[in-house]
Amino acid sequence: MVVKLDEILDEQKTYFNSGATLDVDFRIEKLKILKSAVANYKEKIVSAVYKDLRKPEFEAHTTEILPVLEDLNHAIRNLKKWAAPERVKTPFYLGALGTVESFIVNEPLGNTLIISPFNYPFQLSIVPLIGAIAAGNTVIIKPSSDTIYTTKILMEMINSIFAREYVYVLDPKTVLYFELLNKKYDHIFFTGSPYTGKKILEAASRNLTPVTLELGGKSPCIVEQSANIENAARSIMQGKLVNSGQTCIAPDYLLVQNNTKEYLIEELKKASKELLGPIPQESENFGRIINEKQFTKLKEIVTAESENIIFGGEIDECGLYVSPTLLDLGEYNDEIFNSPAMQNEIFGPVLPIITYENAYDIIKKLKKLEKPLAAYIFSNDENIINEFITSLSFGGGCINDTILHGANNNLPFGGVGLSGIGSYHGKFTYDTFSHRKGILKKKGDKNNKLLLSPDSDKLNSIKKIEKLMEF
Repeated sequence: MVVKLDEILDEQKTYFNSGATLDVDFRIEKLKILKSAVANYKEKIVSAVYKDLRKPEFEAHTTEILPVLEDLNHAIRNLKKWAAPERVKTPFYLGALGTVESFIVNEPLGNTLIISPFNYPFQLSIVPLIGAIAAGNTVIIKPSSDTIYTTKILMEMINSIFAREYVYVLDPKTVLYFELLNKKYDHIFFTGSPYTGKKILEAASRNLTPVTLELGGKSPCIVEQSANIENAARSIMQGKLVNSGQTCIAPDYLLVQNNTKEYLIEELKKASKELLGPIPQESENFGRIINEKQFTKLKEIVTAESENIIFGGEIDECGLYVSPTLLDLGEYNDEIFNSPAMQNEIFGPVLPIITYENAYDIIKKLKKLEKPLAAYIFSNDENIINEFITSLSFGGGCINDTILHGANNNLPFGGVGLSGIGSYHGKFTYDTFSHRKGILKKKGDKNNKLLLSPDSDKLNSIKKIEKLMEF
């Protein structure tokens, strides 16, 4: 039976307006139910992401299941503290009102929509859901139509443990984007490409619906001459090759100081072989590209950059396989982004390498580009590291490692500029799905005579207060 979107939305609006989701103990109980379901579905999740992405079992646990369980535990432990009213100071001049207290109350936004991507189909559906439930919202999830098996598991698991007027996973085959975005929600949370993100924002603007957009971009990775080159190479390849490069915060291109280029390239080759063996296509630890469309994009890049390939370059359309590939694009210049590998986010195991002379200069040049979702630097020079952190704008990143900032739910995860709007993970997800409502409460019945008609005595009192405020 095909469930109509309008019916679900109406049911969720009625359910939310009933106040059923406001009780914090109710939310904690629902999070515990979700945690139990994730634990029970572990093997099915591992099997599903393997069928969709050839994601290895270890990778399935570390990138799909463990982050979800960690976020669930974190929310369950801390939700009562998050949801408690937050007392704040009241300016002393308002004491003329009588006994006054000020505090902030978190309230749920209401009926929310989560649109999740194909690359981490389970994690990126459930982590936003955890925050939405914790904040007291109802939720509709639209998972990716590209991940057939994981989407089926999401529908089976979520729709069996929650009533559809509370949380419901849509079958993406039965709802069109136009229909989905033509409805009124209280918040839309989207993970995907900047192109689709703009469409989401445009549609949301018609109803002034707030959005969280977790997008992407070309995330740079700088290797400076003071870095430990061996460690840098291994960290870079691990970050680039996880999920076959289909990670929004993977290093998209490498900037290496020219006097360490050859050494780094040799270490990158060694690191690839250590991770995946001499024949990556036969490795159980290396996944595949999600579909023919994404494979074709990567194939076109590899083909167009064939003269610049210094490692890898093998492709197999039958298995949607693209090998770990290094491209030498030469010295950084203003025309470098006309290269096929540099025009858009790669989203695959292809890594362009560009050389530069001076670290401070390359950071200045990067500042002129669109702000990326992530940025990385390998260096032991604190002055250069500080310059990287303070002068370059990006969503988040690492010093002397890659992608691991995304695994710490005490850090906000999100983009800036073209790479996204808003952030999440841990309490930040709770905050994203909450409205912080400011309240001033007066006790007693004393009137604020001071702030009424401004006769000369009252004006003098105001001037005295202003004098005190000048210290």
